[in-house]
Amino acid sequence: MTFSPLRRALAALLVPALLFAPFPTAAAQSGPPAPAAGAPAAAPAPQGKSTVVAWIRDRQGKDLVGARLMLAPMAGTSPARVSDDTDRFGECRLKNVSYGYYRYGVETAEGTFLGNRILLVAPERELPIEIDLTDFLPEDEKLGLSKTDPVPGTDKVPVGVARLKEETGAKGLAWFRTGKGVAVVVGGGILIVAGLILLTDTDDTETSVSPSEPSTR
Repeated sequence: MTFSPLRRALAALLVPALLFAPFPTAAAQSGPPAPAAGAPAAAPAPQGKSTVVAWIRDRQGKDLVGARLMLAPMAGTSPARVSDDTDRFGECRLKNVSYGYYRYGVETAEGTFLGNRILLVAPERELPIEIDLTDFLPEDEKLGLSKTDPVPGTDKVPVGVARLKEETGAKGLAWFRTGKGVAVVVGGGILIVAGLILLTDTDDTETSVSPSEPSTR
């Protein structure tokens, strides 16, 4: 097969052009272009700010004054956050806690106690907990509680266990009949306390029924 001089001239021009043409870049092959420099980044997921309220009791079951609650996030290696000292009712608060899972401990004059549960702090909520300080029990090791490993978020070896109370005490109007309820409300007026006690001071086993017939003796 023979080619005309014109075709041979065109082929001579196209071959060098194809050999030295640049290849497509990776950006052109990967879809839409990246956002320009200086464009605002996506906002991070919001974190809740919550409060953990703890009531802490000593080994004898009495309200412990001067103890502190410690919270260490499960994710990462952040140091534990520490509350203020408990008051005379054994109460302390840890505010501005972010949403997530936490290990906890209690710091006292005797030493540091290891929490036996994992706390889930919900966003924008108040989490009330009750803690009893005890010795280590034989079954604690099976639950993963170690006497030799440091309390999470600290470098302190535990001297006992800070056990989370599963069942809470009196609630609602019944709570006002407890010592804590009376002490908290008395600042708002002793008459209110007296009225609440009278309203709740009834015998649940007694029924009030009008007799249908007079009694005979």
